[in-house]
Amino acid sequence: MAFEFSFRRTVITTAVCSTLLFCSATGVAADSEPHEGLTWNGPGTCLECHTEEATEVHASVMYQWSGESPQMTTGPTLQGKAAGGVNSYCINILGNWEVCGNCHIGLGSMPKDEVTEAELEHIDCLPCHQQAYRRKKVTGVFVPDLDAMAMTMDEATQTVHQPMRSNCLQCHAKAGGGDAVKRGDLALASADTADVQYDVHMSVSAGDLNLDSCQQHAGMTVFSSYIIKILCIICI
Repeated sequence: MAFEFSFRRTVITTAVCSTLLFCSATGVAADSEPHEGLTWNGPGTCLECHTEEATEVHASVMYQWSGESPQMTTGPTLQGKAAGGVNSYCINILGNWEVCGNCHIGLGSMPKDEVTEAELEHIDCLPCHQQAYRRKKVTGVFVPDLDAMAMTMDEATQTVHQPMRSNCLQCHAKAGGGDAVKRGDLALASADTADVQYDVHMSVSAGDLNLDSCQQHAGMTVFSSYIIKILCIICI
């Protein structure tokens, strides 16, 4: 009998974060080729071609850290971390944005609802699309940390790729302040483990699941704002 478990896409829960980790464990995707001639011109570089994608990201739970919660019978329409949500481990992020915001895919400030050019430029695409990218905060704003990178920003821009598990784990494995601190079943080792006993779903020797594995079978996207049930039998 297949196990069923629900993913609440609107409130960032363990299930949601785990889903986000199903990113490709393979090498750089073929879609890096169209970027070969690019040079890094700051946060707006990606918007030269990807305004539509940036707008989608801006509207997502992943960026806004809040969303509609259709199964909640009490509380406001929008719920989540940025909407005052409380969880049993971190309690509430609003009192410690300087630390909690380190894992937000913006450039340092809290997300705003209105779609403007400045807000779209505030989206940092590279934590998800360049595994070699590192950043540091300077006077409250994230900038590339070139000393911690093995490539230039031009090279980073030219070799962007689909999200890999290692990208996702840079934040999701470190929830709570350190590797595997908040969730005992998520750690940086999940990116490339071959140990089936450690993680049968993401192990490269077993399921080797990535984000596409869920999207293809369940019609789900990273930015979905609804409840979706995934059956183990779907992947069997």
